[in-house]
Amino acid sequence: MENIKFEDQSPYHWVAYDRAGSDYLYWGDCMLDGHGETDPSYRCTHQFNIGDTVGTYTIKDENILLHQKIDEFILNKLNTWQCK
Repeated sequence: MENIKFEDQSPYHWVAYDRAGSDYLYWGDCMLDGHGETDPSYRCTHQFNIGDTVGTYTIKDENILLHQKIDEFILNKLNTWQCK
C-alpha cells in the first residue's frame, strides 16, 4: 500500500489515489463499514482499467493489500472469455 495515498473527505469517507510515476491516479473510494471503535473496518470501491474500459469492484479492508492480485485475476479471467 506504499503507492496508495488517501485523501480524507470526512471521518467516514475518503478517496484513494495510486502513484503513477510522479503523478497520482484515482484508485477508488473508501468508507467506514464497521460499528465505530468496536469494529473499525472499512470497504473500498476500487477502479481499474480493462483496456479501454474501466472496471470496479468492492473490496473489504483485510483484502485491500491484495488488490493487484485481484485486478490480475479479473483481467486473466476476462482474457480467457474473449472470442477468438
